[in-house]
Amino acid sequence: MIDHIVVYDLDGRNAGYLLWMLEYAGATNVSYLVNGIEGRHEAGYHVTDEEPDVEETAFKGKINNAIFADDKLVTKSLNDKNTVIVDTRVIHQAKGIVKHKLADRAGKIPGSINLPISAFYMDNGALKKPEELLWMLEQYGITPDKTIITSCNSGQFAGGAYPILRWLGFDNVKVHDPSWINWCKTN
Repeated sequence: MIDHIVVYDLDGRNAGYLLWMLEYAGATNVSYLVNGIEGRHEAGYHVTDEEPDVEETAFKGKINNAIFADDKLVTKSLNDKNTVIVDTRVIHQAKGIVKHKLADRAGKIPGSINLPISAFYMDNGALKKPEELLWMLEQYGITPDKTIITSCNSGQFAGGAYPILRWLGFDNVKVHDPSWINWCKTN
């Protein structure tokens, strides 16, 4: 039986997507190692290369559609003043200057607010302090009382923003997993 899953990566940016995928698949006790393994090492904690002795177990999760946004939900939310669509791509993609190699065209979802995933992190890769993040989000009208739909090119950055927003007290966060690569094909 799996009691607790902790996800991490080098600096923490990609682990958020894995956390979201696990929660979407039905895992209920998943944590994100803030600042990744590098941050843990810098804080004085050590790691090992020894393999743990674990028992194989079947995962019995149930899909959690409450944290997923498909293109239909995004379209329905375009004019909803209580929903904010956050585009976590780099600025030049969100402005339609360049396109992702898998996208049919450049552009953005109408009305979406561009807040690149890198805006959540300091230059050294550490996550910014909660009060700084909340202030930044509020400047863009991204507040905990609204439904937040995160999007990007493929879902990875959008999923990476998910645990950060949840950690900051946003209760209704959904990831637009097909994101721009899918959206631009039909819209």
